Amino acid sequence: MIFIIFLLLFLFSSTQTYAYPAIIIDKSIHSPPIGTGADQNFVPNDINNTDTIKCSGTYTVSETFNPKSVGSSPPTFQPYQVNSISNQANFGISNYSNTGLVKQQQHLGNRYQNLTDPLKLNKAFLSLNINQDSGNTSNRATPYYVLKCLKGQRLVKSVLSLSKSYNGTTCNEQIGWNCQNAFVNLNDPHDPSCVAVRIADVAAYFAHKPIFYPLDANCYDKNLQPNLLNIVHNLAPPKFSDTVYRHLLNYAIEVSDTCSLARNIEICDKDSQGNSINCRLQSSSIPRGSIVDTTKKVTAQFIPSSSTLIKPDICQTSTGKASFDRPNPVSFLATIQKAFGTITDSSQTFSDTVIKNDYLDSRIDFSNDLTFLTNMIPASQKTKYNLTSCSTTDGKSIDPGCKDARVVVGHFLLPKNF
Repeated sequence: MIFIIFLLLFLFSSTQTYAYPAIIIDKSIHSPPIGTGADQNFVPNDINNTDTIKCSGTYTVSETFNPKSVGSSPPTFQPYQVNSISNQANFGISNYSNTGLVKQQQHLGNRYQNLTDPLKLNKAFLSLNINQDSGNTSNRATPYYVLKCLKGQRLVKSVLSLSKSYNGTTCNEQIGWNCQNAFVNLNDPHDPSCVAVRIADVAAYFAHKPIFYPLDANCYDKNLQPNLLNIVHNLAPPKFSDTVYRHLLNYAIEVSDTCSLARNIEICDKDSQGNSINCRLQSSSIPRGSIVDTTKKVTAQFIPSSSTLIKPDICQTSTGKASFDRPNPVSFLATIQKAFGTITDSSQTFSDTVIKNDYLDSRIDFSNDLTFLTNMIPASQKTKYNLTSCSTTDGKSIDPGCKDARVVVGHFLLPKNF
């Protein structure tokens, strides 16, 4: 019941104050975060060395050609043939990222913003208003013994992510600041000399305590026993008190991950016969993309064993509503070789399409999330509201995220007199 109330309040809150500011990414690097505030500009998945889903499409290129004047009295022109057109194919320049991932983070991964004030923390814990600092469904609806296991696995992943060879969907997120051995909230004012505190710092402090779980363990097994951290690491955790570290373990370590993931965008030129030539790949980030994979075990608890998982086609797109998040921009000079026509005494614009492919990490799988949501509405409505589509597009790049599912679910959970 608490879960349903929280879901409804989330879906029909009167305002849309996001728990986090928009993620604007200027570059996308596969490496552990270095320094401070770098989480949005790196991705934990090595998109060039993982299984991907290829979504094929096209991109329109246009170029305008003007007449060549060779005399003015009377006006005369030199005709010329246009045998190729070229233009920039740009992705991520405008503010476009589907709101589906933002809503999924609000629902399943909303963080406590104030970890240092016990009164505010208690108020946030008791509140069900997602426009306040209120926690998330992952914490509120998951049994404590399961939550301990999921958090223990998250700690292990944070240490693993420090390796250059790591290829996962979880990153070593920043959770606060170390200011002269005093913990300061992530969004609070702080001195420039303060150092970032990350999830792996908490893991390093508890390395010799049995709070860690194997990544392949079933967290719903009540007989499962925790282990010590058996990963080699060279971390020197901040000199906080044991009380502070236990507080961070309880309130700052989340099951879900809010980092970006990488995808590849490919553009291929076309020769005079229409064949693909000169194909080029560039990586583009998916803001908040990691939440999809890191909440699968949470949503699994709401899916009856008798249910058949809905497996949406991530390449099936619909028109999306833009959020304030923006991926890192990528750009290609695309060229098409073709006999377009002759320019004489007037300007002409020629257009054609080049081959465009999106390569998405196969771990961006919405089967659990979509199944757990649509189990709460009549089966006949799934097709009516096109809930099998879990990607949107701005006509350029595919942006994964089930944008309509939570709104439709909320509608069917409401009483008729609401």
